[in-house]
Amino acid sequence: MRPGPPPSPTPRLHRLHPSRLSTQGRVAGALLLVLLTALVLAGQLGLHIARQEADAALRNQAATQLALLTQAITDAAVLHDHAGIEARIALAVAHGTLRYARFRAPDGHVLRADAPTRPTRRPAWFARLAGLTEPVLQAPLQVGGHVLGHLEIRPAAHAYEDFLWQLGAGLSLLLAALFSGLVWLGHVLLRSSLRDLTRLRAAARKIEAGDYSLRLPVRPASPPELRETTQAFNHMSAALEQLLDNLGAQQKALDATAAVTEADLAGNITLANDQFCELSGYPREALVGQNHRIIKSGHHDTAFYRHMWETIASGRSWRGEVCNRARDGRLFWTDTTIIPIQDHDGQPVKYLSIRFDITRRKLDEALLNAEKERWHITLQSINDAVVVVDADGRVNYFNPAAESLFGTPLEQSLGQPLARLIRLEPLGNDASPLTLPSRGAPIRGRTGSARLKTRDGEDLAVSYSCSPLDVDGGHGAIYVLRDETEKKQLLDSLREMAFHDMLTRLPNRRAVEGRLDRAMRSARSDGRQHAFCYIDLDQFKLVN
Repeated sequence: MRPGPPPSPTPRLHRLHPSRLSTQGRVAGALLLVLLTALVLAGQLGLHIARQEADAALRNQAATQLALLTQAITDAAVLHDHAGIEARIALAVAHGTLRYARFRAPDGHVLRADAPTRPTRRPAWFARLAGLTEPVLQAPLQVGGHVLGHLEIRPAAHAYEDFLWQLGAGLSLLLAALFSGLVWLGHVLLRSSLRDLTRLRAAARKIEAGDYSLRLPVRPASPPELRETTQAFNHMSAALEQLLDNLGAQQKALDATAAVTEADLAGNITLANDQFCELSGYPREALVGQNHRIIKSGHHDTAFYRHMWETIASGRSWRGEVCNRARDGRLFWTDTTIIPIQDHDGQPVKYLSIRFDITRRKLDEALLNAEKERWHITLQSINDAVVVVDADGRVNYFNPAAESLFGTPLEQSLGQPLARLIRLEPLGNDASPLTLPSRGAPIRGRTGSARLKTRDGEDLAVSYSCSPLDVDGGHGAIYVLRDETEKKQLLDSLREMAFHDMLTRLPNRRAVEGRLDRAMRSARSDGRQHAFCYIDLDQFKLVN
């Protein structure tokens, strides 16, 4: 079996990602980065300054050594004592401050002495890092204007490199100690200052567990920002507790008045309150996990439910009246509102249904509609004209008898003022006004007879009754009119027959006696004078 690849370091790096660090870790990391940057910059600056100083000192030292060595070998050079020159050069190199020293005579003879390899206290990498320059110095050896040779030396930088190494090591130790002290001090200060954050986190977990009455004391030693944060947390906790109390009271009120259920995206019931269990007749155990189709009555068609699901699936609330079937088979109606509960992306995650029982109202509406239909049939079948007007005297309804009486259909009369359709005039000596209702005029009940003039010019004798109508705060009136034209014509004919002679059409004895009786009464009551003439015709048959 082949071994698998080594584990990837990504999880460890993921754990070290700044987004996973605490506030203390972030501040400590930032402080560490700043101190390290400052340490590196200070070390580079110090090393640069020390290198410049060491280069200058090394050059000055080399110039001094060249002058001293030139003076030391002058006598030997005058005497052409090569052995003496070589001995003095070797002695100068042996001190360890020179890499080599070389003397070249005018005749081309060269004397050279190299310093042996010496142990150093600084590592080789530090010498490369320090980068000190070892200058090569040359000078002619002259006596009395004669050149006796040329002297060349190269100083050794070992001593300066060792010095810089010791200086750098000491400075590094000092900076490391200072760095450690600052880190420790920052850790202590952060731990003390962020103690309130730890308490806030613990308090938040307790609130999450349900302890909404928790409050944190405000420590005077805390930083101002944390004191303000603690106070804001306490205010938030108090407001949250008040809000939850209000929501609890509202939930109790809702549970006491409405049937509430929750369902998943497939319509399966996940929660049902007592009102819904009582309304549907199912125990809670039989409802949870079941689909809402368990109370489907079959009263609504497929398009009704399709529209409902399309509405709530799009994130919008749906409201309507739904007929359901209880466990015992009875039908019940509910005024239903379905609210989609959405996530942060606006997608529905569950559905909340709030139902109010309107079964009694639907039954009352059915009875009212049946009663309305019976009255409508009754009004359609009677021979009297029935007219309903509003407070402004505009027609709201009249039956077929009124259509026949007025000579106009209902469709053309709705909303028209009744006074524009008909006109009522008093009959005989009745001088009381017969005004129809108009805008702002009070409507009073009355009955009587009148002459009805229609818009088409017909003149009819009618008896009428008017009754004020007050329904749902609105005012109006109901007029019932009966056509009395034939009856009036019959009465007029009978009156004519009773008080006039059928042959001559003159008033008969009864009519004369009635007129005399009225004249006598007016003479007695009003003091009026009257004259009565009596003519007796003999042989009236001849006149006839």
